[in-house]
Amino acid sequence: MILTRQHIRLLQEHVYTIMVMMAGLIQYPVAEIAGADYTTASSYITQSVLDNPATTDAQMRTQLNNVRTGLAATKALVTTYTYKPLIGMSSQTDAAGRSSYYEYDGFGRLNLVRDQYQNIVKKNCYNYLGQSTSCGTDVYPQWQVTGNTRFKPCQQNPTYNSPVQQQEEKDINPASPTYNQTIWVDYAIQFNPLESEWVNTSTPVRCRQISGQNTGEVEQEQVYSNPCGDIYGWTRWVVVGTNTSTCPLPPYFTCDDESGYYYSQTCASGANPDPIFVSVPAGHSTSTISVADANQQAILYAQNYANQHGTCTVPTFPLYFNNSATDGYDVYLYTPGTTDNPLYTFYIPASTSQAIGNILPGTYDIHIVGRVGLNSAYFDVGCSSTGYGTDQWFTNVSMANNSCNTIAASN
Repeated sequence: MILTRQHIRLLQEHVYTIMVMMAGLIQYPVAEIAGADYTTASSYITQSVLDNPATTDAQMRTQLNNVRTGLAATKALVTTYTYKPLIGMSSQTDAAGRSSYYEYDGFGRLNLVRDQYQNIVKKNCYNYLGQSTSCGTDVYPQWQVTGNTRFKPCQQNPTYNSPVQQQEEKDINPASPTYNQTIWVDYAIQFNPLESEWVNTSTPVRCRQISGQNTGEVEQEQVYSNPCGDIYGWTRWVVVGTNTSTCPLPPYFTCDDESGYYYSQTCASGANPDPIFVSVPAGHSTSTISVADANQQAILYAQNYANQHGTCTVPTFPLYFNNSATDGYDVYLYTPGTTDNPLYTFYIPASTSQAIGNILPGTYDIHIVGRVGLNSAYFDVGCSSTGYGTDQWFTNVSMANNSCNTIAASN
């Protein structure tokens, strides 16, 4: 078996196939690697193993698995294959590490396909046309789930559980040599740290503090002891009691810095509060109860300040004019009872329908004047005002962001 640079075929960018020469005349692909370069991938191959004609199928799989484990920390995807020379593929392991095994009969024909647990997933039988066959006595295990589950014992320390969940399977084939025997099969991973797996360290206990002030509580350091856990070796501090003699309370507690943006809670209906920055530095408020109580007093102060000094904004909404008349119109919106200094002025061309601008909700006197003024038109303003002519006034019209925010004109 020979591995050379000439035996690396570039399939696409950073995708390689490693070929080996078997039986002296046929090249077989034994590894397909995506996401790694030739130099890195080939560094995990031991040339002497590939060159040795006596290398067994199992030894070849072990050798190829070195590529997979060597590239495990990268984004490379590795698929490996082994072969029986001049017969066919004997195993395949995909990029996820799942293996399939292939067995052949005395004529070199594919007989069995097994999964990674050696379960038979496919069986081929051969006979001449018209000849019946029993396909032989099935002596292979038929594993059936029993319903029992467990966490796989931790390999480093069996007194702990690993996060791997297993289900029990039983061989139900009476002709199988393992009939009625059970096995445990991995099927899921679920890590749930148990409180009992946190153990106290030799570190002395300490006083629990918030913002540098004693709370009167005593803390103990603990370490997570399950060697199969994702957080093995992590430490934490937990409260184990209260002792104001060992951890005396301060004469009073001071608040943390609670400065920030606050919002008025007194805005009228339909108005949105604007952010206002309120400065509440550390130590602004004190309490004889706790730091949390001092912080709450500081927050209450900031909120009261925002209620007194914060502003509110009433959102505007679009005013629509559906104009199917042959004239363009100037539109003026006034404070009710006034005829000077309009609050809003808009223009809508003839035969045009569009939003003419945004206004605040409220009640208006509305004046509509035709630009040319030759053709009278029918007007519908808001939900209840109508008129006819070339120059029309509509008083006390309520406009809001609903179906009553439209003016219509037609001849």
